[in-house]
Amino acid sequence: MTAPRRSDAGHDVEHDGAAGFSAALEAVTAAHAKETAALEATISAQAQVIATQDSLIAELRVVADQARAETQEASALQEQLNVAEARAGTAEQAAEQARQHVREAEEAVAELRQAEAARRGQGRWLRLKAAWRGE
Repeated sequence: MTAPRRSDAGHDVEHDGAAGFSAALEAVTAAHAKETAALEATISAQAQVIATQDSLIAELRVVADQARAETQEASALQEQLNVAEARAGTAEQAAEQARQHVREAEEAVAELRQAEAARRGQGRWLRLKAAWRGE
């Protein structure tokens, strides 16, 4: 065999260097592709988490709005209850006053009946005289 020529030996080294560089570049590119895929998977998972959180936030807002509406309704009902209790108190006072008036009227009727009975006991002539005088 003949010894490789100097220019041929340099060419083989260049060829081997280019092949090594290409292999290294392919290895780095493959590693970057794997990292990119892993990052994309992480980003996708995080996007799903964010979407889930956004959905939960929307649901919580709906629940909060419902709670506010129920609180307002409860406040309105409490106000109506307060008004009804005040009216009931006023009605109770009016009923007590009416009972008192009934008692007074019953007492007055009883006095009138006693006075009528007393006049009837005096006789007809005295009753006529009392009626004539306006007593």
